[in-house]
Amino acid sequence: MRLRLLQSRIDHGVPVSDLKPLTVFYDGACPLCEREIGFYRRRKGAEAICWMDVSEADDGDVAPGLSREQAMARFHVRDGAGQILSGGEAFARLWRDLPGFRLLGRLFSLRPFTWMINRSYDCFLRFRPWLQRMAGAPGGQAGNICGEAGRCSSNTASTRATVAARPEKPWRSSPGDV
Repeated sequence: MRLRLLQSRIDHGVPVSDLKPLTVFYDGACPLCEREIGFYRRRKGAEAICWMDVSEADDGDVAPGLSREQAMARFHVRDGAGQILSGGEAFARLWRDLPGFRLLGRLFSLRPFTWMINRSYDCFLRFRPWLQRMAGAPGGQAGNICGEAGRCSSNTASTRATVAARPEKPWRSSPGDV
């Protein structure tokens, strides 16, 4: 399947170097999300994945069928065929592309486990605001940018200033590290 998709893209003039079979949409203004995505970006195979920080995107759609608001509220991925997955299914799809997580990704792609990981992710979302505050800047500064609805930021200057004012953390990778 992947070979056919690759051949189709080559036939349509897309350079092989530009092919990204998976796109991950994440909230880079969220301390918790940023830590987790940083972990995945350092894994073997992560260089083949396109990582899109939706907190930097303009309001509106960040991809066909995915608004910025939706992408900020839940974890989403888009596979090479253009299918958008969210929540636990999105994590399972990401894991299938990372060699160290491939078995876990395949397991959670099976029907009973897909249901389980989706329910677990929905439960996690209830605790996300509290976890974000715990993962945030020293002294609870993340509480200033992480709302009770679980979203960390909006496209406002005050939010960007709050995020920019946080001290650099040693776990944060620079864009050139990926």
